[in-house]
Amino acid sequence: MFDRSTQSYYTPVNQPNGVPSGKKTDPDLTWADTPPYNSTESFGASLTAAYELDNHLTLKSVTAWRGLEGPIYYDNDGVTAIKGDSYAGFSQRQLTQEFNLNGEYDRFNFVAGLYFFYEKFFNNRLNQATASRTDDIGSVSRIRNTLRTWSYAAFGQLNYKVTDALTATVGARYTVDRRKYVSFVGNSVGVQLHNPTEWNFDPDVYEAQYGPYQSTFTARPDPKNFSNFTPKLGLQYQWAPDIFQYASYSKGFKSGSFDLRSASLLGSTVPFEPQVITTYETGLKTRFLHDRVIANIAVYYNDISDFQVRATSPATPTQPAFNGVLNAGDGVSKGVELELSIAPIDGLRIDTSGSYTKTLYKSFTATLPANVPGRTTLLGLEFPLAPKWQSSVAINYTLPIATPGKWRIGADAQYESRRFVDIYNTAQTKVRAQTFVNGTINYAGEDGSWNAGVAVKNIFDLRRGQAGGYSPNNAGSQVNYYRAYNEPRTVNIFINKTF
Repeated sequence: MFDRSTQSYYTPVNQPNGVPSGKKTDPDLTWADTPPYNSTESFGASLTAAYELDNHLTLKSVTAWRGLEGPIYYDNDGVTAIKGDSYAGFSQRQLTQEFNLNGEYDRFNFVAGLYFFYEKFFNNRLNQATASRTDDIGSVSRIRNTLRTWSYAAFGQLNYKVTDALTATVGARYTVDRRKYVSFVGNSVGVQLHNPTEWNFDPDVYEAQYGPYQSTFTARPDPKNFSNFTPKLGLQYQWAPDIFQYASYSKGFKSGSFDLRSASLLGSTVPFEPQVITTYETGLKTRFLHDRVIANIAVYYNDISDFQVRATSPATPTQPAFNGVLNAGDGVSKGVELELSIAPIDGLRIDTSGSYTKTLYKSFTATLPANVPGRTTLLGLEFPLAPKWQSSVAINYTLPIATPGKWRIGADAQYESRRFVDIYNTAQTKVRAQTFVNGTINYAGEDGSWNAGVAVKNIFDLRRGQAGGYSPNNAGSQVNYYRAYNEPRTVNIFINKTF
């Protein structure tokens, strides 16, 4: 895969060019100081082999290799002044091997396996950030690090039919991750910042032209092992042919590591710890009237330990910008999800869904860096990117027209309540409640091998900032206030043919 798409998608909220004028923000205007720069390539191969030992047992092997190469330059402000620009060059290789034994018997089935993963990731970054009230004067951080990961796991799951109606599930996985890390970092503060076209998007050229850095260090922490046992227990009961209930208990493990974006000695030598989630869930799935009505409900509770969050801090005249992963403490997310699908008449299908999610921190044990809202704790705040309410509806109708094929019209809408984009719940970058509406009309041939039509995305051309940043201090002559907006109304004309 070759990707040369633009990375300059940030729009300054204050226009023109980041200067407050009282005018409404045009989401399609950017004053990014660099041309789009992206030269990403990814590649891979996999081999799957299966052998039937007998009528019940199958041995399976999955081998895969993948790689990723390429530099990207981000203009993280959308203005001509350099306020928060980043060059990211990377080279990644990974190899995975998995062996599975699958069994199928009258009253039970199972899977057991072994898993191995190896990855080498080289990270080559150059970050520039304004650190005063003067444009293009700030901090520079050059980060070159390599992270090697070895991961080993053994896993298994068994489903047993206790009775014709009751099925029990038991499963477990034991994982051991080993991380080996080395990082070379150079920092300078209170220096002139330079447009990447002046150094040809090459950090080595930057270093030769504008170096040396005021401070440098090499971090070689001891390799770190992370391990975890994650069980799963479940029950499924068929109350009636069209009514099914399940309940489950399980644990999930998000491994610890070293932070590849850290420009500080502490952040480069002290790893963040694993995040563990314990999940309790129960749900009911039902079908009625020959599948004309389908109704499902699920209720869940997630208990999160050592919650991993990414904290940021703007640069100052004496300190470079901070961007690092912290273990914030313990948290909870809980909620309910509903689905309803009905077919009141032939050719018409209406699908709806809704969910409510509540998030909160139970305890907070980290030390936050200086931040714009002045937060010293996350207690009382919501998780980022976690709207409380979400709902959707989709209506599809096959027109009763006497033609060889089928004409179909459809419309759908998705709603979500307001959400925050960062851990600090910064008000300036909050995403307000939003609803997107889409529609389509298409024709499918009689044999179903081809179809054509028109699809319209975001019919009402709603534009909202879906991400962004706000830094009023040490951001040059004007505040650094930018957003990334969703796509405008898009019309697609399509023809599909299956051979």
